[in-house]
Amino acid sequence: LLVTTTLSEYDKGTRGTTRNYDRLQHVMLPPLVDAVSSMTSRGWEVDVYLVLGYDLRPERRKLIDDALQAAAAGDSKRGVGLEVWEDAIPFYYENTFNKRPREGQSLVNGDHALSRQHRFVLRDKLSFYDFFVCFVSGDVFFLASIVLRRNVAMCVFFA
Repeated sequence: LLVTTTLSEYDKGTRGTTRNYDRLQHVMLPPLVDAVSSMTSRGWEVDVYLVLGYDLRPERRKLIDDALQAAAAGDSKRGVGLEVWEDAIPFYYENTFNKRPREGQSLVNGDHALSRQHRFVLRDKLSFYDFFVCFVSGDVFFLASIVLRRNVAMCVFFA
């Protein structure tokens, strides 16, 4: 199971990025497609689980699914499974410093905690897969040869 987490679909223009640059299509998807292609070419069955900090429109989901199926074309008997957890940013009480929230204090999005959400995916899917590869950033390059050089425990350790 390949799990990848990404906060935004488009760049915000901060930290040296270009505002509205398509992160999904140009940053997240290419390494994901390469990873799927390298694994299915070895005969492995691969599923992808995306943990997103935004809602994925149907046409964008189709873009991802089409790219993944094309990457596995001819190499996979069943294709590549795709699951998406949209709007996965957890809530928290701001400035509570591990104390009870003040009366009237409301929950806010905890963008900083999105990278932890893959742990829930691992817990739910642990009995269904032989190994897990988790990216807590949408732009990590990963190939089957890396899995072969590491043992399965190391792959889970990186999760």
